[in-house]
Amino acid sequence: MAVQNMGVYNGATVSGNFDIGIYDDQQNLIAHSGSTAQAGTTQWQVVAVSAAFDPGVYYMALAFDNTTATTYGVSGGRLRTSGRSEFSLRL
Repeated sequence: MAVQNMGVYNGATVSGNFDIGIYDDQQNLIAHSGSTAQAGTTQWQVVAVSAAFDPGVYYMALAFDNTTATTYGVSGGRLRTSGRSEFSLRL
């Protein structure tokens, strides 16, 4: 499987920069967006990322350089807002 883009659904407060990446089950970084300015409230922000994956378990991580930025995320099947998001992906 190949990944060309990843995104974050921004919350009501956008601030600073974020980096979104994918790690394997051994915590090795596979691909990431690099530092990207968060822009646009309550909308998707998509960044280009290029990576190919073999079957396995992977983790997507999102990190901000501040404590005021917000995003929407999924936890237990419910939409929530937070400053951090983490999802697991099984291929």
